[in-house]
Amino acid sequence: MIKIVLIFSVLCLSVSAQSERLIKAIFVDASKDSPKSATLYIAKSTNNARNSLLPRGESIETDLLRTRLSRGVKIPSGKVVAWILDKAPSKEEGIPTGAQKISFPAEWKRIGLIFTKDPENNVFPAKVIPINLSSEDFKPGTIMLYNFSKSEMDAKLGETALTLASNSYKIISEPKTEKGSYIAKIDCILPDNQGRFPVVRSRWVSYKKSRSIKFMVDSSIAKSPRFFGVRDRD
Repeated sequence: MIKIVLIFSVLCLSVSAQSERLIKAIFVDASKDSPKSATLYIAKSTNNARNSLLPRGESIETDLLRTRLSRGVKIPSGKVVAWILDKAPSKEEGIPTGAQKISFPAEWKRIGLIFTKDPENNVFPAKVIPINLSSEDFKPGTIMLYNFSKSEMDAKLGETALTLASNSYKIISEPKTEKGSYIAKIDCILPDNQGRFPVVRSRWVSYKKSRSIKFMVDSSIAKSPRFFGVRDRD
């Protein structure tokens, strides 16, 4: 009997770990005054409020780190929608007009939220891009490159050459290497024929057990963009 109970407990813990759904966030181009956290109001449906201004759901707070993904916070399973807010909404006032709403499909088991500045949004001063960290296209051993700068990105990673227009992204496999690392050269081509400048001259280590997300964003103190990356591991 004790053995059966122990096996059942282990199975329950295993199922719970597999069904756990996490969301992580990062604010990639934050200024000194940008928020350091955000509230996600998450609901299963937008039509369950009846006579209320507020759909039935829950408020979840996430940190907005600048150079790495925040610690994962749990969200409900299944298809859900989330509004990006600066604080938990009240039943009397409901969801503020203009709040960004994001849908998360049921099959998204690990979710990343990329925050970028949007000073015109009066509810929360950021635009949020959701990414599926559990996608078959974004497995461990792949790199997601995002170009949020106004410049064009021209890169050569190992033997892989690519270009990225402003406000675009691309997913590539980690370049093949026999020594565990490869040369990374990334240039920016500034708009309006302002010139070409080096952004990265480095040797990157190849990580086959984690996903890599790398960003090129405009700098507040330099003419050319800055570049940094984060990793996500199951």
